[in-house]
Amino acid sequence: MSVVYATAAELRSELDVDDTTLPDVQADAILLEAEDFTDSLLGGWPPDETTGRKIVEAQVDAWQWEKLNRAVLLLAVELYSTPTLLQRPRYRREKGPDFEFEDPLGGGVLSRYMAVLNDSGLRMLGGRATHGRCAPARQRYRDFFQFERG
Repeated sequence: MSVVYATAAELRSELDVDDTTLPDVQADAILLEAEDFTDSLLGGWPPDETTGRKIVEAQVDAWQWEKLNRAVLLLAVELYSTPTLLQRPRYRREKGPDFEFEDPLGGGVLSRYMAVLNDSGLRMLGGRATHGRCAPARQRYRDFFQFERG
């Protein structure tokens, strides 16, 4: 899978590094992880058959694409400095067998990323599942966004 929402050059620009410090292969790997995580948060968008991503630039407004790009770059910058960022949350105290969590370690790192992604209007956070209605619902979303654009 190739990167879609942001480019290696954009990531290097955000980090203020050159291509010897962050080669395309490494930048693309970071961006792929950021894009995979972002797609997991976008909800019910059907993946595009060509790119495998949930959002296609031609199907959303320019401002939405810019917010998506910015969110992915914010996450990629954090992943560059903290490669383990998206691993399972850690707590100062974990207890079992019915579990009790106390004092999360870290926190707040992804708040800017989540704010920008939420502001894009692309997250589908709710919906209603109806037996046998999956394909028509996807088509209604596509038709809606086509109508809105033009």
